[in-house]
Amino acid sequence: MIVKRNAVKKLDISLNPDLPQLRASWKSAMPSLTNAELSTTGKRVLLSARGEIFSVPIKDGATKNLTKSSGANDRDGLWSPKGDELAYITDENGLYQIVIADQFGKEQKTLCCKRKCGRRKTFAFHR
Repeated sequence: MIVKRNAVKKLDISLNPDLPQLRASWKSAMPSLTNAELSTTGKRVLLSARGEIFSVPIKDGATKNLTKSSGANDRDGLWSPKGDELAYITDENGLYQIVIADQFGKEQKTLCCKRKCGRRKTFAFHR
């Protein structure tokens, strides 16, 4: 406020802070890597890191985030013996569940656990 000859005038002030912590950025998932699983063809690897499941090419290609589930902890990615499906554990609904998905993470089936699965790998593909 400015006081001038007994008059009061309101000033509008706008601050635009830099806030670099809110900018979009690329961060390495390697420090939080919890699991790695090589595909049956040897061309890709499933990485569990930062609560997500990634499909990463061994040589050329794009890294794919298969789960894209902020707010959930997805872990312990596992390829099927044929390499056409994958499985992982998620806590998306508050309880641990096993998810079976196609190799692109699209078509998903969720299998409910009767109890908490804990922090160890508790499943494997058997055909």
